[in-house]
Amino acid sequence: GFCSLFGAFAPPRGPLGQPFLGISVGKQTWVLALATQRTEQLEKVEKATEIHYWGHYPVADLEYETSAPVSVGLRAWSPFIPGDVVVSNTPGAVFEVRLRNTTQSRQQGSLTFSFPGPTQAEAQISPTSPRQRVRYNYSIALEPEAEGALVAHRQSVRGNLSGVSVSSERGAGYTLAVIGNERIRTGAHLGSQGIIWAVSPDSEFRQPAENDFGTSLAVDFDLGAREARTVRYVLSWFAPLWKGEGTHCYTHMYSTRCPNSLAVAQLLARDHASLLGRILNWQQAIYTYEKLPVWLREALVNNLSMITEDGLWAAAKPPI
Repeated sequence: GFCSLFGAFAPPRGPLGQPFLGISVGKQTWVLALATQRTEQLEKVEKATEIHYWGHYPVADLEYETSAPVSVGLRAWSPFIPGDVVVSNTPGAVFEVRLRNTTQSRQQGSLTFSFPGPTQAEAQISPTSPRQRVRYNYSIALEPEAEGALVAHRQSVRGNLSGVSVSSERGAGYTLAVIGNERIRTGAHLGSQGIIWAVSPDSEFRQPAENDFGTSLAVDFDLGAREARTVRYVLSWFAPLWKGEGTHCYTHMYSTRCPNSLAVAQLLARDHASLLGRILNWQQAIYTYEKLPVWLREALVNNLSMITEDGLWAAAKPPI
């Protein structure tokens, strides 16, 4: 539940405690999260009864158990390929959602992805701004004390991607889109209020305020009996600076290659199949190496997550 995408590292933003994926079929909505203290406000919606998880870094495979007539599986991954530092420094992730109609009748509904985006304090990180006095709220994250709220600039994305790109005037932002020319609906971040998630497929989402950086993106589906389809969301982020000690702001290396989050999203949309294939190939070389015990093979794959959890790659710009 922690988030360091937009420059919050010490401490990291979070835990967010908010669901990000939900499915509606007919007039019923299932939020794909377990019933915990952090989701107790999810009234008027159903929740997952179990989530099965297998992590093989940088891939997370999840299977959701719900009472919905359409079952849901998720493969989420971000590019990480040992030996290819450029590809592994791509600021984005792909969420492959597998929808399966488990009944003998037609099922219509919508799949919704909700993302909070950067906080106002994260959106305001700039090497030219005065030193910010920032207070940390463990559950809500960074909140600025003095500076005025920035406007979230929104750009509709169409073509090989269908979605929205959101950015601040200081460069921080993200793109949330579906691969393919899909019919979509967008709105404000849905948060953890069940009554907001419980939107029927033919309803309009509430729209975000001008200083709200969050977004929700829904894709409608129509599945025949026993039919399945895969919806691929792309989430890319772009925060060229992160706040260091004192007044120092450091520059992410990826910003020297990527002009914005939309360019990253387009790259992932174009190359997602080959990138995932490369990831699974290096993992398969380890998992099938029978001279090593199973526990060691598992560790050799998943211990690599510490590189991206604890490492930062800075460009040679001031103060370096």
